[in-house]
Amino acid sequence: MTSKILIIDDDPATRDLLKMHLARDRFIVFTAGSGTEGLRLAYEHKPDAVILDVRMPGMGGYEVCGRLRDISDAVILFVTVLKAPEEIVRGLELGADDYLIKPFNYEELLARLQACLRRRADQRQRALATGRPPFPWSLEPGRREVVQGTKRVQLTPKEFEVLQFFLDHPDKVLAPDDLLAQLWGPEYVGDPDLVKQFIYRLRSKLEDNPSEPQYLVTVRGAGYAFEPDTKPAIGKRPRPLPRVAGDGRAFPASFVTPLGIRMRTRRLARAVTIGFASVVFLAGATVAIAAAASVPGDLSYGLKLAVERVRVLTSFSAEGDLQLHLDHASSRVGELTQLVDRGRSEEIGTAAGEYVVSIEQATLALDAVASEGQPEAEDQAAMFTAKLLSNLSLLEGLRGLAPEGPADGLAGAIRATNKGLDVSAALLNEARNPSGGVPLTP
Repeated sequence: MTSKILIIDDDPATRDLLKMHLARDRFIVFTAGSGTEGLRLAYEHKPDAVILDVRMPGMGGYEVCGRLRDISDAVILFVTVLKAPEEIVRGLELGADDYLIKPFNYEELLARLQACLRRRADQRQRALATGRPPFPWSLEPGRREVVQGTKRVQLTPKEFEVLQFFLDHPDKVLAPDDLLAQLWGPEYVGDPDLVKQFIYRLRSKLEDNPSEPQYLVTVRGAGYAFEPDTKPAIGKRPRPLPRVAGDGRAFPASFVTPLGIRMRTRRLARAVTIGFASVVFLAGATVAIAAAASVPGDLSYGLKLAVERVRVLTSFSAEGDLQLHLDHASSRVGELTQLVDRGRSEEIGTAAGEYVVSIEQATLALDAVASEGQPEAEDQAAMFTAKLLSNLSLLEGLRGLAPEGPADGLAGAIRATNKGLDVSAALLNEARNPSGGVPLTP
């Protein structure tokens, strides 16, 4: 039976890319751009799994996860840029089955998703069994609760699955790696802290004295003993490429007019643009709407780029320039997603080239913010990094779907993104370690 997947993410490019991948792997896919819409679709379609972002306007991913657990036992997989250990722990404690950090590889996401779906199917099968080992608590699988007299305790899906596994194997010493392989999947073997965390939580909920457990006991050296303290190896981003040696600037200092002419000064570029700007603003509303939705190869695509460049040239602050260029880069990623989905591979190189230009200009704007010594430079660099990490994840996924020739253009876009990440990393290092950082400009 085909599994139903619900994607809840406010980034349309991420939603579209994941939907393309999952549909090609024969999943039934629904998408939502907000937490509220996602809950409505979850209630309506009853998905088998939910791929959920954390940072969304309005109702955030953590709140959505909690509400989903009130109405569904679907697999919940967080996919987010938040990688701090406390964020991972928070997501798992709210009832998520797994947590993947952007940028991610689609094959890894697919493997984790399928493993979670298999475990949930096995859990439901075990819940149908009538015989239970002796235990002072009775289990109610439908509610994921354990009951002792008038006392009721709510468990998360994973806590319930771990407890059920213990009850299905009474009087057996279970090694951490055995638990990881059976309950999380072979890719988690070697991560004993994950098991230790769940045993601690179950003891806190079920034992009268968790420090001296009577049921979930530790057999030192054989099972439940987690002597080496290791951190969960979840979703680590590959090390960024080394920064190219030079004068500190990643790209040449120049400005581009709507006509595509590079000029050394902003004043000259603005002067050349004045006449062209009037033509752009006289374009009708219908043309403007069509241009906003256009992709390379469409007649109105040139107008779309011209309008974007006019907006930049009428911006009077480095911070405004930075935000505009990042928005334009995100727009290019959306265009690339549409081109790959429509099979228009001959236009992918054009969109990838425009993306590189946007990233170059965004990096120059970030450099300007740092050079001016503005107090918000660190915040701007952190925002820049988060945007580029999201772009990198999407570009990597698109490269896997594009034909071999157009994939080379995507590779250039990925290289430009990594260069931008190197620059922001250097800026953040300088801001946090003024005595030992590497300045962006001499």
